[in-house]
Amino acid sequence: MAVTVLTAIFLFALYCIIFGFSAQDGEQSSGLSEKVTIVIVETASDIYFDFSQDMIAYLCKALEPVVRKTAHFSEYLLLGAGWYLLFSQWIKNRGLFALICVVISAVLDEFHQTFVPGRDGNIIDVGIDSAGGLTGILILALLLRLVVKLLEKRKKGDNGDRSI
Repeated sequence: MAVTVLTAIFLFALYCIIFGFSAQDGEQSSGLSEKVTIVIVETASDIYFDFSQDMIAYLCKALEPVVRKTAHFSEYLLLGAGWYLLFSQWIKNRGLFALICVVISAVLDEFHQTFVPGRDGNIIDVGIDSAGGLTGILILALLLRLVVKLLEKRKKGDNGDRSI
């Protein structure tokens, strides 16, 4: 029960974050992506590469779309994992139901953006969001399966050896 409540709270918070980002107008959204990209490129330059200012500017411009799409993917990866975890306690086909929730969320998110100045709904973003959700579902399903197998192995005693 505690896992269900915590997962529901996590999903609610994640939806607030996702739809909060979607409510930003085009200028705010681009500005945020630009700031994040600058931090990433400058950090990489400071730690590894020592880029010139011209190269930093070029990379920031080139990588901003990648940063934006990675943010989409990552948000929905977490969303897919959250739905999978929530459904894992009640539904046999939890992966399918989790993916349906993710796709519906992605479509509604993009539809919402059509009403925001400077933004538009993008079917490619629905695909990226859905791929992120599917990835989160698969990762969590594999991790949970691994944990169950390890616990079963430990419970059997594995010839008296309890180390994993």
